[in-house]
Amino acid sequence: MIVLTGVFERYFDGTYQMQKSQQEVEGDVRQWFEILARSGKSILVVLDNPTLPFEPKECMQRPFDFNQRADCSFDRSVHEQKVRTYGSIFRRNAQRFANVTLLDSSKFFCDKSQCTAVNADGLLYTGDNNHLSLRGAMIVGREILRLFPASFPLYAD
Repeated sequence: MIVLTGVFERYFDGTYQMQKSQQEVEGDVRQWFEILARSGKSILVVLDNPTLPFEPKECMQRPFDFNQRADCSFDRSVHEQKVRTYGSIFRRNAQRFANVTLLDSSKFFCDKSQCTAVNADGLLYTGDNNHLSLRGAMIVGREILRLFPASFPLYAD
């Protein structure tokens, strides 16, 4: 099994300042999936968790912290706008291969209208606005185990 994760949105939002057109990037993604699919292994591509429009430390409870956010959620449309282009490219190309699975991790951090940096157990992000804390990573990890139990026999229920 091959598991791929990344902040894929950055290839399309100008962060990496690539000198490639969207069509060239789509060709790269198609070629990438073709090469991986030919391996015969199960391929799991974990799509971006939502990038926070604030720093997660703003959500940590501290006494006398007047900069603490009252609400550590944000409108889901902010996330959807960031991933719209690359998400459609990934979905279109992944569906061509039976052994390529996409996991949209936003389903663990967003409901129909809002995305959040915290849940009942605490903060889901750490360090910056995109990296998951152990708590957040475990949520995604449990889903990977559920989807591919044979690939992780030591962790199967």
